[in-house]
Amino acid sequence: MGHHHAANLKSMMLCCKYSIPHMRRSGGGSIINISSVAGSIGLRSPKQGLVAYSTAKAGVSGLTRSLAAELAADSIRVNCIVVGMVDTPLVAEYGEEVREKRRLAIPLQTTGTGWDVAWAAVYLASDESRWVTGVELPIDAGQMRILDRPR
Repeated sequence: MGHHHAANLKSMMLCCKYSIPHMRRSGGGSIINISSVAGSIGLRSPKQGLVAYSTAKAGVSGLTRSLAAELAADSIRVNCIVVGMVDTPLVAEYGEEVREKRRLAIPLQTTGTGWDVAWAAVYLASDESRWVTGVELPIDAGQMRILDRPR
């Protein structure tokens, strides 16, 4: 579990720890954490290690909510992008059959790209989102909405 927590949760905690004092001195800012649908709803996977990964990503949600509440008075907004099935080397490891099955199971039936995630980050970093904090923004083609329904 150590590697997943260090890479997916501790790294964000350390970035926040060292950036918050600078943001306070400059009058505010925007922190954008990155999580995964695996941390929000849990996913079954043919790949081992997803429990540790999901647990770390769920911690990112807690970190985001806690910091958003704590830092609002300092004009520091804290939000989280919750990423779904994006075309990356990590997702490619699942194999074509698994990726196709997952793609067809989500409402938009598409696979995202890094640009889909990047545009969400641009919005959350911009002044256009000045009234947004503590949000977990799914960029997932509707995957969380369909998978979090009672079965």
